[in-house]
Amino acid sequence: MSLSRIRESLQGLATLAGQVAAEHADEIAAIAERYEGTLRLGGTLFFAGNGGSAADAQHVATEYVVRYQTNRPAMRAVALTTDTSLLTACANDMGFDEIFARQIEALAGPGDLLVLHSTSGESPNVIRAAQAAKARGVGVVALLGRTGGQLKDLADLVLIVPSAETARIQELHLAIEHVICDTPTGASKAVAEALRALGGGLDILVINHGVWPPDDVPVARMTDEQWESTRRANLDAVIYVCRAAIPHIAEGGTIVLVASTAGQRGEAFHADYAATKGAVISITKSLAVELAPKITVNCVAPGWVDTDMSAATLKAKPAILATIPLGRAASADDIAGPIVFLCSTLARSITGEILNVNGGSVLCG
Repeated sequence: MSLSRIRESLQGLATLAGQVAAEHADEIAAIAERYEGTLRLGGTLFFAGNGGSAADAQHVATEYVVRYQTNRPAMRAVALTTDTSLLTACANDMGFDEIFARQIEALAGPGDLLVLHSTSGESPNVIRAAQAAKARGVGVVALLGRTGGQLKDLADLVLIVPSAETARIQELHLAIEHVICDTPTGASKAVAEALRALGGGLDILVINHGVWPPDDVPVARMTDEQWESTRRANLDAVIYVCRAAIPHIAEGGTIVLVASTAGQRGEAFHADYAATKGAVISITKSLAVELAPKITVNCVAPGWVDTDMSAATLKAKPAILATIPLGRAASADDIAGPIVFLCSTLARSITGEILNVNGGSVLCG
């Protein structure tokens, strides 16, 4: 091959990549947001395609499950192109057009996302996959080429690489997937946005993540989905935000985490909530030692608080208020006050402490 041909080919690819960057960055950002939202809420990314696009599906799913650039928690991603027994059985018994749709019918549900790679958008099996996904309430993203074909009208989000060359389209699809895979996590983005808004570093970090599953569920009947959902909201989010923010907190700064009294005394039939909030208390004490003497770290542990999250439980179980010596659930302002105190210079010699705000219902700390 001549040097001129090599240069021409690579320059053509670079020109196409530049065009996609200039004209389609908004679509790529929207797709990245959709991926992130799916994963954050416990959904699964399903990837599929034919030929080189099938290889891309396997490649990209692997990046999420194993690692990309750095070690990080495994993320839910499945390539629908890898199970040869399933693929050949379905192709033989039901037809090749059904090889992806059948798997979507078996594995996917609302909250998941199907990502289809197709250079033409006309392959019957990816069209059937999109139709099966839509029928089950599964979102659809399509990375396409040429005119987008029929598939562009079946997807919620579409990116069409402006080329008629199969190889160039596939090369850009994989490059775009790598860009998306390397997009900062939600926590990192939130911290970055805060830093931009504040014009620099952080002096105070308050983290208040929490969900309270309203139904009474014993541990023996707790589903994996409930445990994972509670853990992600109450614990994982705290870790991720701390990890992203701590390098930017100035000397003399402070961190206040919000846990719960339940994290100290337990909560029957809500062990997922109590366990994750107890972990936040342990994180507080651990960080207080790690970051001393430059940064103080404390925790506010509310009892019952009159918020949207607890309203249904408080209404259904009015006897709860009788267990509180002060006779009422705390308000949001009642919790905010101690947080403000711990962030003030009045608390500069306090670190590693758990401040209970529960109306006297549980005297522990």
